[in-house]
Amino acid sequence: MQPTYTLLVTAKTVTFLLGGGLALLAFRVARDRDSRQLHALATGFLLVTLGSVTSALHHVAPLSQSLGLRLGSVLTAVGFAAFGYSLYATGSVVPRRSGRGVQ
Repeated sequence: MQPTYTLLVTAKTVTFLLGGGLALLAFRVARDRDSRQLHALATGFLLVTLGSVTSALHHVAPLSQSLGLRLGSVLTAVGFAAFGYSLYATGSVVPRRSGRGVQ
């Protein structure tokens, strides 16, 4: 296996794990707070993470490089749009529901 390939797989795996962990935490907080803005933030984390991983998918799956890069770019762009929505959306954030987690 080439060192470049190993580095790519390692970097994308770390990106997937960290981004997936952030998205999971954000979805949990969004559920607890019942907030559209936090749901959009969590969706943005998920889409940017998937876009990053998808852009290198052609190395490990029977997918053309062009399609992998386009798909990754679209997912990343939509993820950043979700980040923007989460920053500018209006509405109130509901306080944390009682009975879940530390008060």
